Amino acid sequence: MLRGEILQRELILPAQGAGPFIGQASFQNTTNSFFFVAANATGAGDGSTVNDRADAATLLNDLGLNQLANKTIVLINDGAAITLANTASLDANTNIDGFGNSNSLAAFNIPVNVVIDSFTGTIADPTGNGAATLTTAGGHNLINLNGGNSIKNVTLTGGNFLVAGTSTGLTVQGDTLTSGASGVLQLHQLHRHDLDHQQYHLRRRQPPDRQRWQRRRQPYRRHRAPSPTRAAAASISPAPPAAALPSPA
Repeated sequence: MLRGEILQRELILPAQGAGPFIGQASFQNTTNSFFFVAANATGAGDGSTVNDRADAATLLNDLGLNQLANKTIVLINDGAAITLANTASLDANTNIDGFGNSNSLAAFNIPVNVVIDSFTGTIADPTGNGAATLTTAGGHNLINLNGGNSIKNVTLTGGNFLVAGTSTGLTVQGDTLTSGASGVLQLHQLHRHDLDHQQYHLRRRQPPDRQRWQRRRQPYRRHRAPSPTRAAAASISPAPPAAALPSPA
């Protein structure tokens, strides 16, 4: 399905105060929420449809202009890897999806109060090649997060970390992850909150443990019998001063 196309199906529209309408109606699809990317640009190359695929340079440019917020980047496997010259810094709530695992994308939203006899509003893999590969060279991360992001049904490889940054909610599902030079994930929020929080509790556990040990030891030290040496020293009283001798006549 391409953006701007319409979907015609037999449907029933309930109408207030009258009988339902039965007939043909048209729905415009919602693929404008998708941005299609492949290794090689096709058609207009603006990412608007599966036949107008953007390339890696256009993807980075549109991300830099904040044009892909709340959209889904759809990676298409046209037989070559999608190689980024720099980090793909996602816009707010940008998602990444692909056609790995025989995945398809829902292209239409039908209102909940509309009853339709049949509906096929999906985008299938246009090449049949499955999951696309997104990669980059070393020296920078492959993907930086921003807000709530999801990465599904694609292959990630290369760079320092595959996925890095701060996210309010990250979903990674159905992906093939080949570690970058430094690792797979570098989640700053996890490091600052979860790991430091755990270290804080580990540090706080030590003083109570020492206090309990001291409480167990103190009664023994406080009430133990004095040693014989100390008892003997305590029983010896100082000698009285010597009497003065009479002076010679």
